[in-house]
Amino acid sequence: MEQKQVRKNNTKKLLRWLLNILLVFITIPFVLTFMFRDPMVQSLSARMITKWLSNKTGYHISLEKVKLTAFKGFEFSGLEIDDHRGEEMLYIDHLEAQPKYSEWEFLLFKFKCLKIDGAHFRYARYAEDDNFNLMIFLDKYLNQNTANKNKKQGSFHLNTKQLVLTNSRFHLYD
Repeated sequence: MEQKQVRKNNTKKLLRWLLNILLVFITIPFVLTFMFRDPMVQSLSARMITKWLSNKTGYHISLEKVKLTAFKGFEFSGLEIDDHRGEEMLYIDHLEAQPKYSEWEFLLFKFKCLKIDGAHFRYARYAEDDNFNLMIFLDKYLNQNTANKNKKQGSFHLNTKQLVLTNSRFHLYD
């Protein structure tokens, strides 16, 4: 009799835990979507992401606005990345990204769709450099990540099912 009571209590506790976990995973996207409608939260999150990325890469990165939604993914406005000489390497007026939630690792997303509007990309190699500015940026980032993970150095891959570019300019400087 007492064993049945203990088993019932354990089953109730397990069901309660599963229900709580399920509720958390269902409510978090909606709460984040609601929070990111506020311009103050968008500006604050943009500043936090900018500071983190700038510290991690050592490059000047600025971002005006971040918007996160449960079903559309996230949107960036005013993304600017300067190269190692302080020249503008990439500016994106508006970027929408829909990640594949079923195929992601921590901070490594695969995308269903990327929509980029108003991109200005400057791919440059300066006289004193052996490589182009984007390759220097990626090599620095990849070497930093591979040193931390003790993996072989890989190449940069952007995986997306659909890429839409509008009002974009690309400049090659060699």
